[in-house]
Amino acid sequence: MTKVALLIGVSEYEPELSPLPAATKDAAALKKVLSDPEMGEFDEVKILTNPDRQDMQYEIETLFADRHRDDFILLFFSGHGIKDDSNSLYFASRITRKSPKGNLVVSTAVPARFIHDVMNKSRAKRQVLILDCCFSGAFDPALQTKDDGSVDLRNQLGSEGRVVLASSSSTQYSFEQQGSELSLYTRHLIEGIETGAGDHNEDGKISMRELHDYATSKVQETAPSMTPKLITLKDMGFDIVLAKAKVTDPQLSYRRQVERYASHGEISSIGRTILDQRRSQLGIDLEAAQEIEATVLKPYQERLENIQRYRYMFSDAIERKYPLTAQAQSELEDLREVLGLRQEDVAEIKQEFAEQIEQTQETKKLEHQKNLQRYEQEFQKAVRTEYPIGGYVREGLQKFQKSLGLQEQEVESIERPILAQKEVSSQKELTAKKTASSQNAPQPEPDWLNYRRKLQQYEEEFRKAVATEYPLSESEGSRLTHLQRSLQLKSEDIQIVKSRIVAQTALNREVKTQVAKDSQPEKTDSSKKGNSSSPHNRGGRELINRGGWGFLWAAGSLFYLQIILSMLGGEESSSVMAIFVGMICSLIGGVIYGQPSRKSKFWVIGAIILAIILTSQVAVLINDGNVNDGNTYNSARAYVTGALYAVMFMPICGSIGAILKRLEK
Repeated sequence: MTKVALLIGVSEYEPELSPLPAATKDAAALKKVLSDPEMGEFDEVKILTNPDRQDMQYEIETLFADRHRDDFILLFFSGHGIKDDSNSLYFASRITRKSPKGNLVVSTAVPARFIHDVMNKSRAKRQVLILDCCFSGAFDPALQTKDDGSVDLRNQLGSEGRVVLASSSSTQYSFEQQGSELSLYTRHLIEGIETGAGDHNEDGKISMRELHDYATSKVQETAPSMTPKLITLKDMGFDIVLAKAKVTDPQLSYRRQVERYASHGEISSIGRTILDQRRSQLGIDLEAAQEIEATVLKPYQERLENIQRYRYMFSDAIERKYPLTAQAQSELEDLREVLGLRQEDVAEIKQEFAEQIEQTQETKKLEHQKNLQRYEQEFQKAVRTEYPIGGYVREGLQKFQKSLGLQEQEVESIERPILAQKEVSSQKELTAKKTASSQNAPQPEPDWLNYRRKLQQYEEEFRKAVATEYPLSESEGSRLTHLQRSLQLKSEDIQIVKSRIVAQTALNREVKTQVAKDSQPEKTDSSKKGNSSSPHNRGGRELINRGGWGFLWAAGSLFYLQIILSMLGGEESSSVMAIFVGMICSLIGGVIYGQPSRKSKFWVIGAIILAIILTSQVAVLINDGNVNDGNTYNSARAYVTGALYAVMFMPICGSIGAILKRLEK
């Protein structure tokens, strides 16, 4: 009996097919265990790496030709499997490609029918075919929609005495796993042989069935969606022994114990106590035991990692766009198959995110409703403030809309009813105003009422004029006459108005005069107290001021009159006349500047004082008797005496005029 194996690994492909780096490594790793005399005990193991179609067919045909009945022939293929539109299976070579129309170019791939025919012609009755590949279906996307994803391996490759091990019987993905150089299925086949874990019944032999069961259990711990297949006809071939197991190996015994107590990627506390005791009994050091445990627990941990990877990618897809597009859903489904996860594995993830999305959407919906209400309130306030809405207010509303993230149609649906309601209310208000205006419009007045209003207008104008100036100036009188004519007023009515206002004005002035007289002692007392800020002190300064002006007036008049009379000649006449005229000028200057009332009794007092001064001055000149002698000294004395009297008289006259004017005001 001869044991012969051909291991084909195709990693490199045309652009239409993705490369599979693990395929050639699968073939090399499997050769190692099959060639080992302590395990596989194969007499001949040949590797074929990245062949084209012709080389593949030649080596396969050579493998099964000229064999004896008891020979053990094993064919291993790791690479792409392809189905055409008729669901026939092909194994891709390095040159496999598709036509311009998207169909498989069958001359570039090895058909499963060819392998089936070669194996049927061989005389060897113990035949094993191991396929670690997925079946990608037809190249043409239109044909893929008709593909149910299944491959009929039994009819295309099955035969009596033949065992077919396949990592999958459908378009499931079964290639590289994260952190491993080998394909998932092949890795666990080799592991079952190397560790002896594939020997379930512990008889020291690893049959094809035992090895397949071990690999399947490990594959599904990592990728539950993968369903490796074992195909035989008439239940023949299960007992074909592939390799030997080390029955007395302590590490194999410990490994079996670990597999027994490991569950869902963990070892219970009770199982940990049992394993520690078994490790001590078998004489296995802690480091070796930990390595065995890590190997046993690794498949399930890889599955958890794959679930986390799917969760991350699903979350990323939802964040980009929700609901998911058809393209995103298709990609996520491909990812699920690549990671070997079942629908029930990802269903929990989808449900979890669906609940989160629903809650988030509900929160966003509530927030959006609040934003709509805020805009509605702001818009109502704007309409109440200004209608129609101006450009400045509209610009502010648009900025507020953007800050709230509202769409134009949403804003329009809010504004439309508010504007319609405001328009109706505005029209009602306008109609009400027009009605009220028409009701409150002035009715035609009787002629006598209109005439009375015009007469009152003239009376007001006349009263203002008299209060400002009386007697009225010529220009003011002309203005009032023109006003009378424009208002078409009768002269007798005007005369009545004037008489009444003039009488009221005279009465007011007499009252003011009496009030000023009664308050005179108070002003004197106030001035004695030295209150410089009181009205009485201001009156005192006014008295001095006006008296001073009177003095300057008189002195100037005396000086220039003296010059004029001296030029005319006669010192006697000039002296007497100068003194006399100086007195008169002093009186006139002080009284006129002070503007006293002509009816005042102080005018009489001033005349009496003037007579006394003149009499005294004449008496002085007569008694001296030196005026006529031209004595310069006597003339000078006369001048000085006259000036002194003038100085005394001027403040008195000026004060009288100032007091009278102040009382008049």
